[in-house]
Amino acid sequence: MEVQIGTTALIVKDKSFLVIKRAMQDEIGKEGSWTLPGGRIEVYEDPNKSVLREVKEETGLDVKVIKPIFVWSIKKDEVWRIVIHYLCEYKKGKVKLSKEHSEFAWIKFKDLKKVKLEKWIKEKAKIAMKEIKT
Repeated sequence: MEVQIGTTALIVKDKSFLVIKRAMQDEIGKEGSWTLPGGRIEVYEDPNKSVLREVKEETGLDVKVIKPIFVWSIKKDEVWRIVIHYLCEYKKGKVKLSKEHSEFAWIKFKDLKKVKLEKWIKEKAKIAMKEIKT
């Protein structure tokens, strides 16, 4: 069985967090669905460095890792996927999306109930809210 390990970043800036929209379908989600920046850890790569690299590649932003906030796993089609979700703080930069994504949005934590996002993203945002006490 193949094992894939990945990271995602819930990036916090001014009581908001960043979501990005997939430009194409991949093994995790459908085209047009919102997600958090992230991707697979490279061989022998430290997960903390992986999340920083993926954020930079997908958004152009520099962030600071605060801490892991959730670990998720699933077995699908003979692949066991493990994802480490990180809480990150925006440091600098303007969002410049990779070709993998078509749009971005900064979602205010106070608007979380009003916005249409997948359940897993809202769950991670709620964890982040408790951590940063918004």
